Amino acid sequence: MTNAQDELFWFIRPNDSIVIYSHNEDIRDLMRGSRNTGEFHANSCPDKKVDLFLFDKNISPCTDEMLSLINKQLLPDGKVILHNSYVELIHKLIEDGFMQEAVSGEYVIFTADFIKNYDESFYHNEFEKYFKALNTNLCSFSRDYHNPYIYRNIVQMGGSRLRNDGLLKECCVRIIETYSDNSPDKGGALCVLGYRYYMDGVKDDSFLKELEQYCENNLDSNNPHVVRWIISLYYLIAINYQNIFEDNNGALEYFKKSYETDFRKFNGLICTKQVAACGNIGYIYLSQYNDVEKAKQWFKNGIERAKQAVHFDFDNMVGKDGCYIPFGFAETAELCDIASQCVFAYNNTDLYFRNKKLFDTMFNRVRFGLVTRCQKLEKELEELKSKMGNV
Repeated sequence: MTNAQDELFWFIRPNDSIVIYSHNEDIRDLMRGSRNTGEFHANSCPDKKVDLFLFDKNISPCTDEMLSLINKQLLPDGKVILHNSYVELIHKLIEDGFMQEAVSGEYVIFTADFIKNYDESFYHNEFEKYFKALNTNLCSFSRDYHNPYIYRNIVQMGGSRLRNDGLLKECCVRIIETYSDNSPDKGGALCVLGYRYYMDGVKDDSFLKELEQYCENNLDSNNPHVVRWIISLYYLIAINYQNIFEDNNGALEYFKKSYETDFRKFNGLICTKQVAACGNIGYIYLSQYNDVEKAKQWFKNGIERAKQAVHFDFDNMVGKDGCYIPFGFAETAELCDIASQCVFAYNNTDLYFRNKKLFDTMFNRVRFGLVTRCQKLEKELEELKSKMGNV
C-alpha cells in the first residue's frame, strides 16, 4: 500500500457507511480498518444513507452513472474519494458544488455542500440512535439545529471535522452569514472559527464583540445547544483577553460569565469549560492580585461545579443500558482532570509564594482539555509519520 492510499484512512469518519469500488485489496482492507467503518454494496443502499463513496481507478467507464449514484445515495454531509483519472467526474462534482477538501497522491477528496444542499430529514446512523434511546441533549441535532448536517463537518472533533483548515474557516463564515442570530448553527460556527483565530494568534476586538453579541442576544434561549455555545463562547472570549490581549480584567469578566450560565439547560459535559474557567479565575487572583482568599474560593467553585456536573444527570452524559455515547466517558475524564488541577491549587496556594515555578509546574493550565489535546497530538503524529514516509 502506498503512503497516499494510507492517508485516505484519515478522511473516514467514525462509523461511516462506505461504498467502495476498487480492485485493490489493500484499499478494501484499509476501509474495513479499526475505526468501525462499514462496507456494503451500492445496489443495496437505501437513498441518502451513504457517508462515503470511493472510486478507485479502472472501475466504471460511465461518468453519468457514477454521478447519478452519488446524487441518489450520498448523505448531504458525505464525502467522495476519486482516483484522479476520473477527470470528467471531478469537473462535474465541482460544477455541482462539491468542495475539494484535499488531494492525496492519486486521489482527490470531495465533501458535499452540506450548507447549501441539505434536506429536512436528518439521518445519522449513530447520533439518532442515542437521541432516540436516551433523549439526551448531547445528540439532539435533529431537534435543535436548523441544519444538523453542519455538526459532523464543522463541530464534532475526533476525526469528523473537515481536515482542510482553510475550507473549515470558509464554511464557518458561510454558516455565520446564512443562519439566524438565534440559531445554534451560527453559535457553533462562531466558536469553531473563533478557536481557529485564537490558535493563529489573531488579535481582533471586533470579532470578540460579535461573539459577545451572540451570547447577549440569546441569554433567554431555551435551545440547549444555544446555551452550550454561550458557555463555550464566553470562555473563548475570556482566553482571548487573557492570552492575546493580556487583559486580566476582561478575562475575569468573561470567565465568570461562562461559569454563571446554567449548564443544566444542556448537559454536564459542557462543564469542562466552566471548571477550567474557575481554575483560570483562581490563578489570576493568586498570581496578579495576591488574593489568596478569592483564589481559593474560585478553585473551590471549580471543584464543586465538577461534582454538580457529574451528579446532575450522569446517564445522559455517558449513556446507559447498552447505549453508550462514544465521547461520554472521555469528556467526563477531562472534566475530572481539570477539577483535579483545581484541587491541587486549592490545597497548595501557599506553595505559589514559596516556589512559584514548582506551583506552575504542578498546576499546569495547559492540561485544561488534556484528553482533546492528546487526541489532537496522536492525529498529528500519525500524519507526520505518513508524510515522512513520502520523503
